[in-house]
Amino acid sequence: MLADAVVACSADLALGRLAHLLSANPRLLVGPGTLRKQVLATLGSTHEHDFTHVVDLTWEPTGSLARCYPALDARLALTAIDDTSSLLTLSGRYRPPMGAFGAVADRAALHRVAESTARGVVRRLTALLADRAPTSEEDRHGRQDVDAAADR
Repeated sequence: MLADAVVACSADLALGRLAHLLSANPRLLVGPGTLRKQVLATLGSTHEHDFTHVVDLTWEPTGSLARCYPALDARLALTAIDDTSSLLTLSGRYRPPMGAFGAVADRAALHRVAESTARGVVRRLTALLADRAPTSEEDRHGRQDVDAAADR
């Protein structure tokens, strides 16, 4: 899965905000609509390559239905565009739940849900890293895919 968006702040500032955001509340609500699920996010080590900060990100679903949701192993990259903007890129692999049945369901349709989830997470993180709340348009369309809501 791959998703990216421009963040309205420097890569260095965005990296600091990302670390603060996930250390303050590592539980994120991800996924579209009724398929939303709370996950426990963990940031790993940070590496620098030229003008890009790369951070390992994993998340594991939590709660009673955790085994029905995928886990994620990804990298978040923050690339400096200029002094006031950066590009946030999420690239990773998720592990479909429920063994062979989950793998078949993923090939049939669930990979689209994962791609939508990645885009939503990047959109929401972009808003948070730029230190702005999501627009009412984003709220109306249910695109607040990362939120500090209670677990289901």
